Amino acid sequence: MATQLRDTQLGLVVRLLSGRRLFAYPDQLDGSLWKTFQANTTHPSEEDLDEEAKVSAQASKSDGDVVLVGWYDAHDPENPQNWPSWCKLLIVSVICLMNFAFYLASSIVTPAFESTMEDFGVSQTVATLGLSLFSLGYGLGPMLWSPLAEMPKVGRRDLYFFTMLAFVLLQLPTGYAINVPMYLVFRFIAGFVGSPALAVGGATIGDMYQPAQLAYGFTIYATFGVFGPVFGPLLGGFAAQASGWRLTIWIIAWLGAFTVIVLFFCMPETSAATILYKRAKRLRQATGMQNLRCQSEIDAAEYTAKDHRAALLRAFTLTFGEPIVFLFDLYTALL
Repeated sequence: MATQLRDTQLGLVVRLLSGRRLFAYPDQLDGSLWKTFQANTTHPSEEDLDEEAKVSAQASKSDGDVVLVGWYDAHDPENPQNWPSWCKLLIVSVICLMNFAFYLASSIVTPAFESTMEDFGVSQTVATLGLSLFSLGYGLGPMLWSPLAEMPKVGRRDLYFFTMLAFVLLQLPTGYAINVPMYLVFRFIAGFVGSPALAVGGATIGDMYQPAQLAYGFTIYATFGVFGPVFGPLLGGFAAQASGWRLTIWIIAWLGAFTVIVLFFCMPETSAATILYKRAKRLRQATGMQNLRCQSEIDAAEYTAKDHRAALLRAFTLTFGEPIVFLFDLYTALL
């Protein structure tokens, strides 16, 4: 339990306030653990090292070989594949809650179209844009958030927490909108910002389960995605009759705030690449050995900023640069 709690947002805050005395990592308690990886020494060419590693190699010939930082053993407790079943189920439950809350936010406004028309003095077509633009936002958002979540320096935990927090805060200008353009713009931005709940959830499940078990996790995850649009209009109907369209936005904010609290306490990092990246970074700080590197850092040493930018924009390039991909996306959207 301590292993997973240590890597949540709560664990980060506790470690910060305690001066890293509480929730310390094993490598911080035992300074000799880095020796576990000495057998994983590689001999890269100079081109395979980034500038930091080149400087280190020039400063000390004994540190010239890269030591690959990985799992301590097959039963490493920090490996998400080795976490207890109850812990995996808890994290899947959190992912499902995010999925449900976000999809509910899209459809809960549909019973309030009449209230929106009366409040802003617009036609039904304009009122429905509150749903359409939100859907457009969460259709475009994953094209950015999905590749970003695969970067070891970013990972999944922080992406979930901060985008969901921003999603909740965006409900304030939406609910207090004084005209329809303000309302529609913030609905689109909220859909775009909150979409990691849809884009990255499957990857989190894949981080923890073996391929033979993934089908069950994906099925449960997708089911909650269906529940959102189903229960949204039911809840929105009561809210719209009771207090108009603005109450539907406050319900989104309340449910989103609850989700943020759950993420704060219950969502650790699950990306193996990110966990190992942070482990290698801690070991370098503790030992001063700049040749301690994880596999993702070794791979990234060959990439430039242009390569990273291309990776982030690849989904947009494929969608709008390849007609067949664009047409297939339109077909999928209609379904």
